[in-house]
Amino acid sequence: STFRRRRRTVFDALPAEIPVHFFTIVLNDEPFLRHHIMALQRLSFRWHWHLVDAAVADSDHPARGNTAGRLPPDSQVQPNEGTSGHLDELARRFPGNVSIHRQPPGHRWEGAIGMMTVPLRQILEDAILWQIGAAELWTTGQLEEGRRMFLHEPHKRAARFRCHFFVGEKLLISS
Repeated sequence: STFRRRRRTVFDALPAEIPVHFFTIVLNDEPFLRHHIMALQRLSFRWHWHLVDAAVADSDHPARGNTAGRLPPDSQVQPNEGTSGHLDELARRFPGNVSIHRQPPGHRWEGAIGMMTVPLRQILEDAILWQIGAAELWTTGQLEEGRRMFLHEPHKRAARFRCHFFVGEKLLISS
């Protein structure tokens, strides 16, 4: 027989011990990962970080949303070895908190949806799901407050945060 959990409703309170599963699509983003792990390891709640190594996505599906370029089917884009090595080191240092998701050599992800599907299938518990863009710089306090927001307002199912996008030297977009 198959065990099926009852789906949460908007009337259910979230348990205080509910964990957060973060996921990040990574492609040559090693410097940002150092910031993320420093913030994550200071959290006061249980967390898990799913890192999707986005080495190459299928040419028919953009790797990162609708604005990403497409690669020709025969392209041989290589991931930054520093980033791949850093991902492996994070998984070794934090075995209960960090999972690395990769395609086997010679295979491509089927775009962002394909990259997100793999970690989502591995989350087998009630949790708050939080996407962290590789170049986003969250503080431990912001992550703590974001989780607290869902605990205090369990009927909320999503959040969007205002931020600044640095797009060049002394260039910033705030909307």
